[in-house]
Amino acid sequence: MASVDVGYCTTEDVRLALREVDLEVGNLDPEFVRPAILGESEWIQEDTDRHWFAEDGVDNDDGDEPMVSAEPLTHEYDEQDIPSSPHADNAQAFRGSRRGRQPRYPARFAGPYTRVGLARRDVIDLEELLVRNQDGSVTDWVEDDRREEGRGEDYYLQVDDSSGRTHLYLHTGSIPRLSDYGAAVTATYSYGTEITTTVRRATASLAASDLLRDDEAAISIPDSGQLVPIETKADKLYEKGLRLLEIHR
Repeated sequence: MASVDVGYCTTEDVRLALREVDLEVGNLDPEFVRPAILGESEWIQEDTDRHWFAEDGVDNDDGDEPMVSAEPLTHEYDEQDIPSSPHADNAQAFRGSRRGRQPRYPARFAGPYTRVGLARRDVIDLEELLVRNQDGSVTDWVEDDRREEGRGEDYYLQVDDSSGRTHLYLHTGSIPRLSDYGAAVTATYSYGTEITTTVRRATASLAASDLLRDDEAAISIPDSGQLVPIETKADKLYEKGLRLLEIHR
């Protein structure tokens, strides 16, 4: 779940970003800076499907509450399809059609498992895993004593260490036989990874660009007699922010 109260840099990071385009600033007004940071952070979170946090905390230098989160976020009710096919493979028992409906079979990856992609990256822990039953009810596999998490068990998570993309693997032998596997899984989970300097610099560059384009906020940011227009500097910061984020897209 996206949160507008999460930031991925500090006021000092924004000040350093402005210095990189030769704008020396003193005190930056939190009234303008904080909304710029939070707004760009929310966009980054939704654009990348990622969340960054600092387990040891990052104090905000403007004296206000820290914006960089100290913990993961929770994403609720991520509804996903189980990949399926009308054709059984050589390890699946053929089922005849019922009432003229062609049976479907979970598509298998990695041996006996099927693979479901999750909406958010860097998933840390499943809090709830609702799997639809034949009668339309659901069972929470996390709470069900008959289900076990782990490789070789009923389900497990696989997170790509570089991209953070996360897949949920479900043992096809544990999945109820369904006529339709669409929206058969709904997961709630915590997600996030330790914040990096690159993410902080990207967020700060985008927030600084936003401040320079804001006529009211820009009044407190002198250009020190520079020949390069403020708008050009804003463009440069914006492009830098996007370039730094490329590795997370």
